[in-house]
Amino acid sequence: MVIESALRSQRERMAASERLHEAYARATREGPVLAERLAAVGRRMDWQVGLVPSTPAQDEPSAADPTLLVPVPGEGDWLLRVAPAAVRRPGSQPQAARVDPVVAHYLAGLVGADLARDARARDADREVGAELMAALVDGSLRLAGAAAVLRMRGLPDRMVCLALAGGEESRRALLHHHPVLAEGERPVAPPLLPDGPHLLVLLPDDERLASELLGWLGGDARAGRSRVLLGGLEVPDAIRQARLALAGSADAGRGLDADSPQVADYGGDGGLGLPPTTAEAQALVERWLGPLLRRDETTGSALVATLAAYLERDGAWTATAADLHIHRQTLVHRMRTIEALTGLRPASTVGTATLWRALESARALGLVPR
Repeated sequence: MVIESALRSQRERMAASERLHEAYARATREGPVLAERLAAVGRRMDWQVGLVPSTPAQDEPSAADPTLLVPVPGEGDWLLRVAPAAVRRPGSQPQAARVDPVVAHYLAGLVGADLARDARARDADREVGAELMAALVDGSLRLAGAAAVLRMRGLPDRMVCLALAGGEESRRALLHHHPVLAEGERPVAPPLLPDGPHLLVLLPDDERLASELLGWLGGDARAGRSRVLLGGLEVPDAIRQARLALAGSADAGRGLDADSPQVADYGGDGGLGLPPTTAEAQALVERWLGPLLRRDETTGSALVATLAAYLERDGAWTATAADLHIHRQTLVHRMRTIEALTGLRPASTVGTATLWRALESARALGLVPR
């Protein structure tokens, strides 16, 4: 009886493995989207199958929960989630199908091989996308000229620009591999471009997609989102909008739940009073920082960098001088020059608020580095 039971289990496992491979091969032929292939396999095996991110806080299923979380070989950031589906047999009540852990690991191996192949293609797509994004950002290529290429990359007419900051650096480098980009009727290969502390991304106008990507980067990740690129709005201006929205979210998000993704929309209430349009931001920068920028350009005086260090140190003179590697008296001289050129005293409440808004606007516009 023991031997017969073992042989029967082995035969059942072999039959299940054959069904699994047959279902996966058929699903691969019928659809290029991984999520659809997994759904088709699940229907054939009476399972519910999907990919979920592997996080340090990932909860293991309880002993009473028949769900399995199987690591995908070669893809340390992803788990295959397999749960039994309720099956109705003729003349009986619906019962949950059993999930064989060994067969589930077989499926994880197939998914790992598919992801490895897709990863190579997506890595190549990312390099091409970075060149495309760079041309769109510097204005050498306009949206109308790139429309056909963007459609081939799965981007619709309604697109937005995102400026991403924070999150785990390793995950930023792998953002283009997120399975959410392969969902739906057509996979999306968004153009991404590193830009100092930011990652610039062109995405479909889809709030859920942006939140999924941002949430995967980590708890301190946040993003600024431009308006939809319609009506003549080009990528350079949309990037400025995204940077302004991101700058407005930097302090507004403090004190909120660090585990919730922070996506700030351009023109929304960031809580910091930044200009709502790029034209107003440029006017603000010209009014208050214009004299400093021109003095720096003609004399190399570093007044803007001095002001930035002073504001970031909350007006602490000793710490600011140490950051700039200058003598305290040199700092005093520079701050007096700033006051004379702007007509504002940086130590006053009005001066701090006004100059900070101008500085953040200049950073968002790309006129002043962070």
